[in-house]
Amino acid sequence: MTRAITIGNFDGIHLGHQKLIELCKGFAKSRGLKSTLVSFEPHPTEFFQPGSASVRIWDAEQKKRACLEMGLDECIFLDFNAELAALSPKQFFEQILVGKLGAKVLVVGDNFRFGRNREGTISTLTSLCKEYDIEFRAEAIMPFAGRDISSTNVRNAIMRDGDVRYAASVLARPFQLSGDVVDGKKLGRTIGFPTLNLSSSQDLIPFRGVYFCLAHMLAHKPSEFPPICLPHHRWDPQLKNSLVPVMTNIGLNPTTDPPASETSIIPMHKRYKIESHALTASKQHAENTKFMILYFLHRHRDEMVFAGLEELKEQLVEDKKVATTYFSNFLNMSENFA
Repeated sequence: MTRAITIGNFDGIHLGHQKLIELCKGFAKSRGLKSTLVSFEPHPTEFFQPGSASVRIWDAEQKKRACLEMGLDECIFLDFNAELAALSPKQFFEQILVGKLGAKVLVVGDNFRFGRNREGTISTLTSLCKEYDIEFRAEAIMPFAGRDISSTNVRNAIMRDGDVRYAASVLARPFQLSGDVVDGKKLGRTIGFPTLNLSSSQDLIPFRGVYFCLAHMLAHKPSEFPPICLPHHRWDPQLKNSLVPVMTNIGLNPTTDPPASETSIIPMHKRYKIESHALTASKQHAENTKFMILYFLHRHRDEMVFAGLEELKEQLVEDKKVATTYFSNFLNMSENFA
């Protein structure tokens, strides 16, 4: 089988990745090849530095779903192990890309490195592709809002700054968190703000604060998830109408919970609580929700410490007014996330 291949880590499949994918699909269609995204599991950083790897935007399953939704024929994950890591750039090219995968076209970002100790460069690929009569395309990194488009910059925007608007622009879709709804302390309902408490296995959690999100509130984990890709910032009207606007607080609940010991070995983001108050869902709908998918649209404010529950309630009333106005404007817009 012969393929047009784009290869890399593709975490989050941001606008730069999407450009590579569209080029790959174009080459494949015009030359009668199979369009293929090739990535690695585990992430090479996780292999070389276990326990200290970068937090991922997406796991392998999300990445594969996105690839297929974008119209690629297949998504292949190479097992990144000691044997693969030891291959020289030429060995990797000959044994994997040509011998195993049958590459006839290769599309990469111009910062792509490969082979043992990342010794292979764009210059290396240019020479090897010429030697093996393989069409080759290296695309420059795209800038956006004064920063290079990169998975690292997206991760930092979400995790360090809570800048979910920037992330949505670069990912061409809102950042998502999903997981089971679990029992909390039920303090919210005592002040008129009951919450749904999300337990997510994802590592990348937005920085502490209050966010406006749209939520799929489901009775169980779906066998088939809603589309992960919403290209060109267009919101499918059918999908939009199935979502519930929520205010989501992410943080440590400093008003009601004692602070954890500074010597805690649990990373800060792993201690965050994710609590969502539905603005429009019925009580029955909320009570029947056992699984939730959150789409982060806007960061409203920082996490705050209050003197007590009454002061917290006063702030939540104000937050809800702002959220109601925000969603009233948002839901009338057909093409933009915010």
